[in-house]
Amino acid sequence: MFDECVIHIGTEKTGSTAIQNVLANGRDVLKSQGWLYPKAFGKRDSQYGLVVLSMKDAWLNGGDLSQFLKLKSKDDWEKYRNAIFSSFEGELRECGECGRLVVSSEHFHSRLKTADEIANLRNILERWCKTFRIVVYFRRQDRVAVSLYSTAMKITGMDRPVFGDERRYYFDYLKIYDNWASVFGNESIVVRVYDDTCKGKGGVVGDFLEVCGLNEGLPLSRYMGKANPSLRRVGIDFLVAVRAIGGEEFWVKWKSAAIRYAETRWAGKAVLAVRHEARGFYEKYKDGNKELAGRLGMRGLFDDDFSEYPEVFPDYPEEYYLAVKGAAEHFVILANRSQPGMPLYGALNEAPNVNWNRR
Repeated sequence: MFDECVIHIGTEKTGSTAIQNVLANGRDVLKSQGWLYPKAFGKRDSQYGLVVLSMKDAWLNGGDLSQFLKLKSKDDWEKYRNAIFSSFEGELRECGECGRLVVSSEHFHSRLKTADEIANLRNILERWCKTFRIVVYFRRQDRVAVSLYSTAMKITGMDRPVFGDERRYYFDYLKIYDNWASVFGNESIVVRVYDDTCKGKGGVVGDFLEVCGLNEGLPLSRYMGKANPSLRRVGIDFLVAVRAIGGEEFWVKWKSAAIRYAETRWAGKAVLAVRHEARGFYEKYKDGNKELAGRLGMRGLFDDDFSEYPEVFPDYPEEYYLAVKGAAEHFVILANRSQPGMPLYGALNEAPNVNWNRR
């Protein structure tokens, strides 16, 4: 029986993958300090298994998670539950003197949308844990939306409005807090502001380890790994062009290679929104943020500085768009000609000469 379980629920786009990399790569160090970061609930990092077990009718509502786990019926779900419970029990037998459990998944935030689903999670973990602490990182909503857009462009290669996401609950931090507090109690919820923790030593990862009392013995530079780098505008435009030129079948086959190339060459921050759009999106959630800050005894959750956004979008010259198209065309041609084991990227150097560093 664990004395305490720390549940890190994200939110999404707040460094969860980096936190999970450190926990997963440092499992032996954690065990030596009496902590278990289990493998049973997820093959490597994020414990998506617990999410699927907590969702209502996950075989119907689990989306890509259920597809990934091949859960097509309640019977499939029950078999999966029994299998991972058995695997977790095996980890417990090997854990020895571990007195604390830590689990992490950003999908706790995005997929467990009701108090009933969150209660399902507690009911699962109560068989092994005496007490709970919920750690959540909140990031200003407009910044989350921009980061989501960048990620969506990488995954889909299809453009969409930056602030077109209508998932109200996803950005409603007051409602999220209330749901988790209704199940675990206000005293168990630890709220951290991502925008502030990024400024500290070790960033959000260092902050999380300190909150847990795990800031000793886990060298971040060794365990952090590379987590979901953002792309500059040229990288996003390149992926959109690759999908448009190559077509759907090509995109499915070569998406991962195209993303790797874009991340290698064009990682960085893009200008993806203008100031009035970002402020308008943030205003939708400002009242809820203010109420939540008051409950937590804070003057405010987030800063009110939107100077990171330009007043208008940069005006890219025609040569830029021709260069992006040329790079995408070369990628598609070379990929279609490639054989297993062949270097893929050489011909991309033939693209028109453009100062990519400014895009």
